[in-house]
Amino acid sequence: TPNIFYRPESAPETGATHVLLSKGGLDATTLANYWLAYRDSAGTKQLRVAFCDSGGTVYDLVVAQTLTVGRWYAVAGRWNSTSKVLDLLLAEREHRTGAGATAYTVIGTTTLGAVTANVGAGQLVRIGCDVSATGSLQNAANGTFSEARLCNSYVSTTTLNSWLAKRISRTTADASGVVGYWRLDDGVNGR
Repeated sequence: TPNIFYRPESAPETGATHVLLSKGGLDATTLANYWLAYRDSAGTKQLRVAFCDSGGTVYDLVVAQTLTVGRWYAVAGRWNSTSKVLDLLLAEREHRTGAGATAYTVIGTTTLGAVTANVGAGQLVRIGCDVSATGSLQNAANGTFSEARLCNSYVSTTTLNSWLAKRISRTTADASGVVGYWRLDDGVNGR
């Protein structure tokens, strides 16, 4: 379950993709474990969650969704390996602290067949871009990021909503499965 807080500074131009959070690349060469993006397809703004299985097959869910420039959003994608359901969730926030947050809403869902998991060991997590098959950074997002969280298990909507306005740690009772957490509030040189 990748989950990130994002405030777009501009919408993607026609045909452009702004990657919010990625691990690996999204192709059979680099075998992405996950990918969250805001993109434009022929003038339609869309949110996309995708992952690539160990055989190189890309599975994704794309939902038409326009994000308001300058407004904070919480975006999450989640995979339920038992029911084979891929969800895309969205919540709004007044600012990066989570005040005034609306609850997460499932804005899209799809059921997939048999999928072979790809844990993507050794791949780097990227916030605000992804990497091409040749190793160059691409699809940079134009916006501001706050917390990013990665979980190695399905996270309920109730738990995602409880995280909207608080910091978590690996010792937090509702943080089971959290394998990566970046607050992104360290300032310059960790201050």
